[in-house]
Amino acid sequence: HTYRDVTDDAPGKDFEVLLAGGHTVVEVFDDQLNQWLWLDPSQRQLGARDAGGHWLNLAEIHQRINLPHQSRTLSFDHYDPATQTETTLVLAASPVADNLRHYAKREQRLYYFKRPPDAPAAGAPPRPAG
Repeated sequence: HTYRDVTDDAPGKDFEVLLAGGHTVVEVFDDQLNQWLWLDPSQRQLGARDAGGHWLNLAEIHQRINLPHQSRTLSFDHYDPATQTETTLVLAASPVADNLRHYAKREQRLYYFKRPPDAPAAGAPPRPAG
């Protein structure tokens, strides 16, 4: 589960995102871009962009991987901890290309739920009564 614990109704606020499966990725809401951004820390992916250089969210990546004319132009920012460098690679050259294609070809259900404003974030200590 991914939670965003805030109180206003701006885009991306107070939502729970639930994904099934064994691999966990993260989406963060960027206030400056006014959009969700995908990250995959376990695969050392710092984000994904389309041919125009626009950052993508999880649903956009899923869609573009399944469209051959768009999948060829997807790029991923990969972090190498050994050299502490970032490299931008197209999907075909990405070290996680096979994993991304496997994910996109599976029947994947993305669930987005509006959380009640008084619900605690995952892992947060209980709120005081009263």
